[in-house]
Amino acid sequence: MLRSGSAEDAEAALLALLNLAVKDESNKTKIIDAGALDPLVDFLRSPNSVLQENAAAALLTLSASSANKPAIASSVAVPRLVGVLDTGTPQARADAITALSNLYVAPNALRSILQSAPVPRLIGLLKASDKSSRTAERCISILEPLMAFDEARTALAAEPGGVLAVVEAVEDGSPRAREHAVGALLTLCRSDRSKYRRRYSTKG
Repeated sequence: MLRSGSAEDAEAALLALLNLAVKDESNKTKIIDAGALDPLVDFLRSPNSVLQENAAAALLTLSASSANKPAIASSVAVPRLVGVLDTGTPQARADAITALSNLYVAPNALRSILQSAPVPRLIGLLKASDKSSRTAERCISILEPLMAFDEARTALAAEPGGVLAVVEAVEDGSPRAREHAVGALLTLCRSDRSKYRRRYSTKG
């Protein structure tokens, strides 16, 4: 049904898979083993917003399984999910960021996220979100480990209001968001004291 070419069939199949996967670890792995990953990833680029949202929700649910993380993270799902942060509906963006927060701990997933130029998209979503929201928390949870890479630090510093958005998460975020935001800023400052610490120490 996912591959039938019918939007109606695909929507019904996506909803059925979501219902089967929720709170059932065995079904989560069976869905991936049955070959659902490729069509799910394709639907992330669908002009049909319902299909895109349902696909993002399905990947969010499936990526919560430890057994599924390596397969999903090694596919093109990661760059497609990063792309949804730009082009998706608000619900699709929220589900995509949650899926990415599930996946970044998988081997090589963080590098794959980095190669998709995520920082401007993460900052854009962070700016648009209430800093105490789960969406903001998940954005920050991904930004923190990305700060280990020079290209991510450079992208954050170059993004207008990027560092300020992270500082605002320290001030107004949930306890977990604050922890990640402090970690991100600490890594940023430690990486190059003259470049970052002096530049931002007088701001805010």
